[in-house]
Amino acid sequence: MPASREDILAALKSTCEQIEDAAAALLESQWSSGVYENGWNARQLLCHLAADASLASVQITVAKARSLRPGPSFDQDAFNAVQVAARREMAVSEIIKELRSNFERSIEAVAAAPDELLAQPAKLADGPEGPLGDVILEAVREHNAMHLADLRSATG
Repeated sequence: MPASREDILAALKSTCEQIEDAAAALLESQWSSGVYENGWNARQLLCHLAADASLASVQITVAKARSLRPGPSFDQDAFNAVQVAARREMAVSEIIKELRSNFERSIEAVAAAPDELLAQPAKLADGPEGPLGDVILEAVREHNAMHLADLRSATG
């Protein structure tokens, strides 16, 4: 059964809250703790999560343009590196503000998306494939859960 709009919205809201809670639990000294196998520290991971919070709104925009598959030259690692670097000088409070704003944008996009659009086939460059709503829900649940666990690991 395809993901319901309500499931997607609930996952977006819950994920935003969980990331904010995990960030609030970190002490200043823990932001530089290594948390990711590729060398990201907690602060860089938060930058990645903030950028990625707009995934649903971006995917819906792409679906509206009828271009649902990334080109063969898309490099997810390079894209992530650029997104993290772009936030390098931001204060943690600014990153959290962007995270919240991007999640709100995604929530608004999902709420406004026609059912037919959420049912269109889609595929993320390095992730799930299927109806757009399912792809968004799986990315929100799986990708963010993995990174949330990494972020929480910086506290202990």
